Amino acid sequence: MKEPTLEEVLELVSFYRDEDGKLRISDVYDNVRGNLRGSVDCNVWGNVWGDVWGEVKGKVLNSLD
Repeated sequence: MKEPTLEEVLELVSFYRDEDGKLRISDVYDNVRGNLRGSVDCNVWGNVWGDVWGEVKGKVLNSLD
């Protein structure tokens, strides 16, 4: 696969720096395939296929609700 351009990356993900100056991801505008190592501290509009190793705080809703 050809390396993505910066413009292509910025169409999919936005970033911010935390109080320690570390680069963090603030929004993802597409599907994530593979592993996510870290926390999701926001709403998820879509499906989670796979295991969640940790806590889910809030509601888990499905299309049947």
